[in-house]
Amino acid sequence: MPVHENLPPPSPPDFKPPDSLTRFAGLVADHTEMPLAEAALEIGRVEDPDFDHDMAQGRLDDLREMVRAADPGESADPVRRLESLRHVLAEDAGFSGHPQELGRPAASCLHLVLQRQTGLPILLSILYMEMARSIGLPLKGIGLPGRFIVRLDGVLPPVFADPFDQGIFLDEGGCAALLDEISGGNLQMQPEYMHPWSKRRIIWRLLNNLKVAYVEAQDLRRARQVVDHQITLQPAAPEPWRDRGLLAYRSLLFGQAVGDLETYLEMAPRAEDGAAIRLQLKSLRRLIGSMN
Repeated sequence: MPVHENLPPPSPPDFKPPDSLTRFAGLVADHTEMPLAEAALEIGRVEDPDFDHDMAQGRLDDLREMVRAADPGESADPVRRLESLRHVLAEDAGFSGHPQELGRPAASCLHLVLQRQTGLPILLSILYMEMARSIGLPLKGIGLPGRFIVRLDGVLPPVFADPFDQGIFLDEGGCAALLDEISGGNLQMQPEYMHPWSKRRIIWRLLNNLKVAYVEAQDLRRARQVVDHQITLQPAAPEPWRDRGLLAYRSLLFGQAVGDLETYLEMAPRAEDGAAIRLQLKSLRRLIGSMN
């Protein structure tokens, strides 16, 4: 994951988030206290700029109340509390994953997930984490390749839950079996796969999923908007500047493409794809010159 969490926050020259991303920029400015659910809701404005934010917040509040009412209390066994939360979200509220949803932009938009009770594993995991936060239950996000799950923090042996599969509980062996299943036997469990993810990294992966969905749907305008979010989230990461430049080129926005690709090479002069990007820039400049 190209999220440079250990880099200092300075931005490329003259970087300023677009006015439309002012609220998102404010939400993701704090590295430790970033409100995951709020940030995820804002990302949904790429798909639906005028969605009813108050209605979505009301649905989250309703779910919080349901989880609090069912919670056996802070003194209860944490696994029992997680099972109570799981029952509310999966059984009572009906949240679960459906394979046919994978790759659809709607599955990456929290306000639509709240309406349809289904979405990507990472968004369902964000929902579980947000509900757990409301009762003081520490859930961490775990980004397996191809599946996002949650882990109950501070419990040994480790307890995991898969929100995409009705919140089913897993142990470490179950996680390895899940990875083997979703990778078709091509991946073996590695220790680093089980490390908790930061909130910033979770939002980055959510944005990356949405970008891929729009590119596959040939919706390049929205794909560029998603990359704007990635640059706002992590302006010191070179890759989004490259991606936005290539998307601008495909959208015939040649001037923007040149600017973004030049920025990418300035930030990553020894990038593996540097030679190919320089050739792309040379062709772009020649093309722009022929149009003058």
